[in-house]
Amino acid sequence: MKIETQLLLWWAVFGGGHLGLSAVPVRTRLIGILGLRGFKAVYSLVALVGFSGLFLTYWDRRHEGALLFYPQPWGRHVTELLMLLAVLFIATALASIRPGTTVAEMAGRTECAPRGIQRVTRHPLNTGFGLFGLGHMIVNPTTGDWTLWAGLLAFALVSAIHQDRRLLAAGPPGYREFHEQTSFVPFAAILRGRQRFVLSEIGWRAPALGLAIYVAIRLLHPILIGGFA
Repeated sequence: MKIETQLLLWWAVFGGGHLGLSAVPVRTRLIGILGLRGFKAVYSLVALVGFSGLFLTYWDRRHEGALLFYPQPWGRHVTELLMLLAVLFIATALASIRPGTTVAEMAGRTECAPRGIQRVTRHPLNTGFGLFGLGHMIVNPTTGDWTLWAGLLAFALVSAIHQDRRLLAAGPPGYREFHEQTSFVPFAAILRGRQRFVLSEIGWRAPALGLAIYVAIRLLHPILIGGFA
């Protein structure tokens, strides 16, 4: 089986499971049957299986497929910058409790006041994943590479739109106001005057951890995978 086909099948499991299970009618019915914890367990299991399939398939067959372009020397530097931004967004996202997420639901947190990284983007985790995928697309030139990395960028965009629609339809009270006051595109709401940047709310711990993780990736990537791409 071609690498592109194999990865697309795993994307169907991961992305399809993620979006399908979180659709309001399906989600509501499953929570009614399994309870919130049971639903989250099934949801996490499907995500884990899909992600593991994607990772292991690509790890075993990376750089297979037709050549789309020849990587340019400047691409590596752009990728390094995008990777740094991606890791910082992911680290700050995981350090915050955002409306409608698993952590917020399990903790019973329903408040929707924008704070910290949410003032920059209401989807910091998706932003990080999207930048991660985009950065790797620049320096990985085969159709197999792009099936994974462009797929990650597409998934980040589609899942953010899907989550907004779900939460606007059946989310916690106040999510519509939260949506109107924030933006998916980083800093867009700030530039339009709907939000302000408050560095103290982000703090230093999450960015410092993100920077440390980036340095570790930068050092280990050539050893484990080769290059920094």
